[in-house]
Amino acid sequence: MKADGNISLADISAVALAHARDATLIADGDDDFDAVPVDVDVERFRDYGV
Repeated sequence: MKADGNISLADISAVALAHARDATLIADGDDDFDAVPVDVDVERFRDYGV
């Protein structure tokens, strides 16, 4: 997954864990999780980036 995009190792680890556990990923408003190569539900706790 890391090779597919410009996403940090920590963020892609969170995506992989959420995918493996069939869980919802809680994230901020940054667009880091908009184009991940796996199907993961993302819940945003704000609608703007920092």
